[in-house]
Amino acid sequence: MDLGIYCGGCRHLIRLAQPEPGERELACARCERRWGIDVPERLVQDGHIGPCVQCGESAFFRQKSFNRKLGMAVVLVSIALAPYTLYMSLFVGAAFDGVIYLLVPWVGICYNCEVEYRGYAGVAALDYFDHLTAQKVQVRQEKAAESSALDVTYSQHSGSAGGRASEGGADS
Repeated sequence: MDLGIYCGGCRHLIRLAQPEPGERELACARCERRWGIDVPERLVQDGHIGPCVQCGESAFFRQKSFNRKLGMAVVLVSIALAPYTLYMSLFVGAAFDGVIYLLVPWVGICYNCEVEYRGYAGVAALDYFDHLTAQKVQVRQEKAAESSALDVTYSQHSGSAGGRASEGGADS
């Protein structure tokens, strides 16, 4: 059981094998960015995938843990060899792809920050990727970012210009 966490700065993948429950700080080896995660007790004890360890999002999906570059290589080689093999390479490529699909395990992924949950029992209960859910999560995160930006702007203005404007308005 491990977690795959992407750095928000450079998208470098950090793997945590058998993470301990509780809060901890991560540091990216590539860009030296630091951030915190919180590993829930339920994740470690029974494999329940609850709120995301990095962003707190509760929407996850599952997909096969298959290297996409390798998959594309199989398809392209099958297509390239097709005219020379009486198109039998297409069937061989499809059979190879089917065997790989059966052998490769599932991985759970957070819709928001793409943290990967490998080897946890809760992955089997997750739904497949859904574009509507992904869009809802994206909109929710954009609204949260706008709201926090407005809060910062409001607090900056209310401390300086906002106070003077209300005082000036009382004199007029």
